[in-house]
Amino acid sequence: MAKTKTKIAKSPIEQRLQRAIDVVSEDAALVELWACALSGFAQPIPDYPDSDTARLPRAPNIVVTPLLNGPGIEVPKRS
Repeated sequence: MAKTKTKIAKSPIEQRLQRAIDVVSEDAALVELWACALSGFAQPIPDYPDSDTARLPRAPNIVVTPLLNGPGIEVPKRS
């Protein structure tokens, strides 16, 4: 439990009250954390421009030819 900067409680009632205050303080911190997280998820996704600058360049066409012609393997003919 988080300790507050108040005097240490001596009677059982004061101790229970102090623990309750500590628990409420921790719960308030969790509520604040979740509120911040959910507000971030509530934002709309930004639009991206419809230009070619946001795209990756095309990969060159690579033809892989097998070393051996086995059953079911067809080697494409180059033109």
